[in-house]
Amino acid sequence: GGAMDDTTTELDDWSTPVAPDPDLSLVRATGIVEKFAPKRGFGVIKIDGGRARYFAHWTQICSTDTWPVLKPGMRVQFAPAEESSKLVAKDITAASGEAIATLENVEKQIRVLSDFYVQGTVLFFNRAGYGFIVVDTAVEFVDKVPAGASIYVSRDELVLAEGSVAALEKGMRVRFRLYKPEHKLVSAAEVTAIDGSPIFCSAAPGAHSGTVSA
Repeated sequence: GGAMDDTTTELDDWSTPVAPDPDLSLVRATGIVEKFAPKRGFGVIKIDGGRARYFAHWTQICSTDTWPVLKPGMRVQFAPAEESSKLVAKDITAASGEAIATLENVEKQIRVLSDFYVQGTVLFFNRAGYGFIVVDTAVEFVDKVPAGASIYVSRDELVLAEGSVAALEKGMRVRFRLYKPEHKLVSAAEVTAIDGSPIFCSAAPGAHSGTVSA
């Protein structure tokens, strides 16, 4: 290669430091969200002016949302860090430095829920963050829901006890309200244990196969 290649290499080396600076925690960087899986709660941010990609976990998003998410293409500000030789984005905010609020959560505050509760049994729950609940009795809320019908439930609708993982166990008895998302079937909201108390689930779905014997 000619002199031009050398310059490019130098620039790349400069823009992606191998070992982060000791004071890196004080630095704020900006970048673009490359991808983010909302149900799984993580994604990737590409730093501005470099090729480095930083792992972004939902727990590091500054937000008042219960389950904060990032949208691909969104400009963000973050503290670049390194954990066990992996580049991680900490303290993620909007590009302005403000907390990130998602449209879904704004909509959630104004959506209409059923004024009655429905009881049912968890049919299954996927580790990707969603599942289905079979309703005990026929109900009507916007649409008619026959007894034995399966109702969609997302992880962010679960009312969780302290220390619980965000999941439901197959066969678990639950109580919930209904809501009707636009262009979708009636879904479950404010899902609690059958007695109305927060759900406690100790193992993530699919974390182990079979049952643990005593």
